Amino acid sequence: MSFFEINTILKLPKNFDLKKIKKGSKHHIVKIGERFIPINKPLEFCDFNHKYIGKIQVTSLTLQKNKTILEFKVLKLFNDIESEVFSKAFIKQK
Repeated sequence: MSFFEINTILKLPKNFDLKKIKKGSKHHIVKIGERFIPINKPLEFCDFNHKYIGKIQVTSLTLQKNKTILEFKVLKLFNDIESEVFSKAFIKQK
């Protein structure tokens, strides 16, 4: 059975080097599974542990069997307070 996910937040892969993220930088990642992610719209993005980092814009999305290849541009990086507010608002606290 094949299905796809609809995502409005981009969660980076566990092995993504967060040190490379800078405002205006462009990145290429591969996500497992077939996903629909809005293109050319500002979206929040977070690390693998759901810590919100900022806003991105997906500029390219390619679906292949059981994977999604996408490119995105970093629009904004959250400061510590913004990151905490977004992380607490969207992630259920234990």
